[in-house]
Amino acid sequence: MLDVFASGRDHDARILVRPGGSAANAAVWASRCGADATVVGFVGDDLAGRALLHELEARGVRSLFSIVAGERTGTTLAVDGHRRVDRGANAQASLDLLPDLPAADIMLVSGYLPRAATDAAISGARAQWVAASVGISDPPPSAPALFLGEERAKALTGLDAKASAVMLGRRHRLACVTRGREGAVAVLDGQVEIARPPEVYAGDATGAGDALAAAMLVALADGASLLEAVNKGCRVGALVAESSNAWPVP
Repeated sequence: MLDVFASGRDHDARILVRPGGSAANAAVWASRCGADATVVGFVGDDLAGRALLHELEARGVRSLFSIVAGERTGTTLAVDGHRRVDRGANAQASLDLLPDLPAADIMLVSGYLPRAATDAAISGARAQWVAASVGISDPPPSAPALFLGEERAKALTGLDAKASAVMLGRRHRLACVTRGREGAVAVLDGQVEIARPPEVYAGDATGAGDALAAAMLVALADGASLLEAVNKGCRVGALVAESSNAWPVP
């Protein structure tokens, strides 16, 4: 995805364009945490798709992009705080466009793909940790590990963050509910841990949840305890809010 932020009016407006999308956000932070990362994604044959490829390569992240003919690369537009999302090529993701997935220690699937593509990616995964973020899918994907925001968790369960994590932890090996400035609650094999970021920042937190998931999964794959992993995730998520940039600052 391409992220576009605009504020103001007429010739006094301020416009910021930057790379984004949950899969790419997670991959660049996984790379920053020491992982060898690859993005599997869907783009159009356009300037935005080529720019994303270039930016990922510049960060040392490999790309397995499927170019969807006749479609444009997805774009998120935020104007004076109001968000509009054109999913573009992502909305056309289908089983025949999904490439063979490489073997990996971790695979994290975006919750914003069509459900058939999400399910196919999860079932075709060759990874120790198979995780999914919960976006617009309902019910949640059937991945062993699940990441979702507090509001989405409450909508699914009717419970607060901790109780939601515990309930979801009965259905998934790992369930992590992110709480923004309040940190996260995670349940792994029935063990519950709560963590908060060491500092709270007032910047734009777009992508913080993706960064948290990436850092937490890399830590778990490296043998960290659940508490160590969720603390690492909260620290990395806070870096996104501090910099107001979904990707690490070079």
